[in-house]
Amino acid sequence: GDILYLDTPGNPTVVLNSAQSAADLFEKRSRNYSDRPDFTMMELAGWENMMGHMRYSDPWR
Repeated sequence: GDILYLDTPGNPTVVLNSAQSAADLFEKRSRNYSDRPDFTMMELAGWENMMGHMRYSDPWR
């Protein structure tokens, strides 16, 4: 297929083998993939709303 997922320990990787696959994922469904990882310590410290660490959500937009 056009999309390959590799799950190596500590390094999940998605390989897109066509420009059309990339356009489908990053343009048509960008809301699903435009996010940052969870920063548990930032949340515990109360810093989850700092602009550089905010999740992709309505307050960020």
